[in-house]
Amino acid sequence: MADKNYEMVNHPKHYNNYDKEVIDMMIDIWGLENTAKWCEMTAFRYRMRMGTKPDNPMEQDFNKEKWYLDKKRELEKLIESKKSISGNAPKNPGPLYS
Repeated sequence: MADKNYEMVNHPKHYNNYDKEVIDMMIDIWGLENTAKWCEMTAFRYRMRMGTKPDNPMEQDFNKEKWYLDKKRELEKLIESKKSISGNAPKNPGPLYS
């Protein structure tokens, strides 16, 4: 029987057995862009299985989908901010700068 007090969505213990959380290791290994894409695909997987896994509340899959979409957005913001800082931003972003 599952522990009803075990956090299954936001930073569950099974992803925090190391010095870094697993998602942060993934960023170090595969980069921000690939990890953001993985988050998007994982959110899709939770959406598609929602309500179909035995003994798994539909709300939990919904919350996991949301967590991965939020993480994807967070990583995309980091990607954009790094592009701006590194000079990969457009030279002329629009009429305000002409």
